[in-house]
Amino acid sequence: MDLKLSLDWKAQMAAQKILNAQAGELNDVENLSTKALGVVQESGLFASLLFLLTRTREQDRKSADQIRTTLLNSAQELYAPKQRPTTKPAELAYVTSEICADLQRTLLVRSLWEQTLIYTRYGAKALKKS
Repeated sequence: MDLKLSLDWKAQMAAQKILNAQAGELNDVENLSTKALGVVQESGLFASLLFLLTRTREQDRKSADQIRTTLLNSAQELYAPKQRPTTKPAELAYVTSEICADLQRTLLVRSLWEQTLIYTRYGAKALKKS
């Protein structure tokens, strides 16, 4: 299977998980995924996790947790050799040691996360209009 097609499929599946879990909060999901995408593109994977971890408004926190969990799961399924941890501090260490320690892996996961967040953003827009 072509890697590009596989990444695209994984991004679609991850975006659908986020949207299905947050169906009632589409505005929040759209706004957070847009902001998280900007952080991924401007500052990288680690910064995007920090951004999602620092959301304080209750509804933002729920959506941010769902987005963060789904992104980490998709990265682990794609490439990371170790099972991802479930505590927030350990998640940051996991991204540092298992993903960002290797440039090729970092770029692959970054592409996956960017595509996932793009699909999430536009999926939320489409669902709001229907």
